[in-house]
Amino acid sequence: MEPVSTAMEAWNCLADIFQDNQNARAVTIEQEFSNTRMEDFPNVSAYCQHLKMLSDRLRNVGSPVNNYRLVRQLISGLPEAYRSVATLIR
Repeated sequence: MEPVSTAMEAWNCLADIFQDNQNARAVTIEQEFSNTRMEDFPNVSAYCQHLKMLSDRLRNVGSPVNNYRLVRQLISGLPEAYRSVATLIR
């Protein structure tokens, strides 16, 4: 930025920087979302919260996750002990 730049020019510059890496961030978050498993969390609540947080982050970068996909990911990441519950949800 130049010393004589306007606030609007600064804002546009920041928006360009943010939007330039939006696709890369979406890919990274998508990968984490798809590879999230409950075994990595102390309980079901923490697992669900993390999936919801990743879903929100994907929406923020322009790649929203619909509820059906969120539930499918939640079910696919459950350990064997929860398979009967997963079957009921399906």
